[in-house]
Amino acid sequence: MGYPDQSCTPESTGEAMFSAEELRTIQAAFPVLERVAYLNTGTYGPMPAPALDEFVRAVTALERGGVACEISLAEEADSLRSALADMVGAHPDEIGFTGNATDGINLAVAGHDWQPGDEVITADQEHEAMLHPLLYLQATRGIRVRRAQCSANADEMLAHLDTQWTERTRMLAFSHVTCETGVVLPAEAMCRWAVGRGVHTLLDVSQSLGAFPVHVGTIGCDCMAANGHKWLHGPTGTGFFYARRDVLPELRPAHVGAGSLARADYDMGVAEPWPTARRFEFGTRAWANAAGWNASLRWMQSLGLGRIREHMLAMGTYAMDALESINGLSLLTPRAACERAGIVSFSIAGLDAGEIGTRLSRDDAIVTRHVPHYNAVRISLAHFTSALHVDRLAIALDRQVHAEAR
Repeated sequence: MGYPDQSCTPESTGEAMFSAEELRTIQAAFPVLERVAYLNTGTYGPMPAPALDEFVRAVTALERGGVACEISLAEEADSLRSALADMVGAHPDEIGFTGNATDGINLAVAGHDWQPGDEVITADQEHEAMLHPLLYLQATRGIRVRRAQCSANADEMLAHLDTQWTERTRMLAFSHVTCETGVVLPAEAMCRWAVGRGVHTLLDVSQSLGAFPVHVGTIGCDCMAANGHKWLHGPTGTGFFYARRDVLPELRPAHVGAGSLARADYDMGVAEPWPTARRFEFGTRAWANAAGWNASLRWMQSLGLGRIREHMLAMGTYAMDALESINGLSLLTPRAACERAGIVSFSIAGLDAGEIGTRLSRDDAIVTRHVPHYNAVRISLAHFTSALHVDRLAIALDRQVHAEAR
């Protein structure tokens, strides 16, 4: 898909991949940038205007025309399924549409036949989308959730997993990139570790897909959950769930309905789910979302996924250099290019991160995210981020530090 080599280097050059003219063209597709410095793609990536136009056209056609819709949304869905499968190195039959990554996580978690005393290992920087389903499983099914300390270093990470593993461990469920500090976990090594112990693997790629290459064959995960509304800049309410072909029969759908069964016969008592990931799709859905997400994918690919990746890394390096000069500021995100994606998190000694974010939004029109666990601020460096956005942030933060000192 055109991504650059992922070999580990100390850091990127800090030079933007897109020229000033290209960046202006890209930014023109995001009118929100006329109002704010948008540094929160890791929560929600706005749709580029051309893709949004196609999405609105599809929604309008569907809601006005119903079953007489003039757009073949079934074809759009098939096209999207194939595009997503190609992006992650899967077969289209292994891709099921969901509303978000949380849906996919729940499909994997609820699909297993858990016994009291079974254990799941997760990481200690998990988003609620992963942690809450596991905690609920613990509260309702009698399993135990164990947490391993995060590390970008494979040897260290595997050592942390070893300290949490027991004979009752049945699943390793973790985020490819942590939402709190943006560290890239060594997913391939972790999945190999799990295979060697007969442990199922569930990977949340919410903060990696669209930011750098994700290939299920290389990583070796059993299941994967993704969304479309962050780094792929698709509509809200979009996501997909991947399950490897040999794993699919083991997963029992928690919900079924019209569309999820290959065979259903009342008289014979037959209820057989599809052998593919379509077993997780049922009922009336917002199929116009497929047209919107398709359009966003085409937008991203037209820019070059590799160039997007390099630009994000460069802006991350530029931001780290600018922020480190601020008195009392500590970076929580690694500098090495292979150990981070589009996120940079930091804390400032003596200042409340929540208040920092509030002031940035209110006084400087800069959108960030609060990370309460670390009393930190998180920024996302997207393909539309410029050095001017970063400079604006650094100036605003420096002003807050000096104001506090007075």
